[in-house]
Amino acid sequence: GHGVPGALMSIMGITLLNETILHDHIIQPDKILESLRSKIILSMGQKKGNGYVKDGIVGSAICFDPQSNKLLYSGAFNPLIHIHTDEIFDIKADRIPIGFYEKDGNFTLHEIDIEKNDTIYLFSDGIIDQFGGPENKRFMIKHLKEILLSYHNLSMIRQKEILYEELNRWKGDSVQTDDILVMGIRF
Repeated sequence: GHGVPGALMSIMGITLLNETILHDHIIQPDKILESLRSKIILSMGQKKGNGYVKDGIVGSAICFDPQSNKLLYSGAFNPLIHIHTDEIFDIKADRIPIGFYEKDGNFTLHEIDIEKNDTIYLFSDGIIDQFGGPENKRFMIKHLKEILLSYHNLSMIRQKEILYEELNRWKGDSVQTDDILVMGIRF
């Protein structure tokens, strides 16, 4: 969300995330998202019917085991991009919000083998939803993936600079419409 409702959902989400991990000791990504979803539904009194509040959160959770070099990932609308030996893999998120959803469904746990120099990227929808370009269209995930694949061998700091430059060039005079977060991790 945007504005005050989005800020309140963010604060609630951070508080419940801390409770889930620190108090409940849940560290498996799909279980984290399931716990958050249950807690948000309970906190907001969400239930089926015409009057329920439809607010929810999109996000991702990861956990890395350096002993086995396994990365665990689950996502609520936000995918994960994995680059391995100059090949890009788009790990799909579930199309389920962290909050009430009309259909039943559980979050998928993806297990990814990680090797030295692999890079993963997590991001908010703000970057792919940013308007700009010659026809004032959205940035889109395809454009983001092209940039990341082109520059993934550079330092993470240089990648940040290039992505920032590309986004500003795309955006032009358009107003930024949402928060933007891109996080990269090189192993």
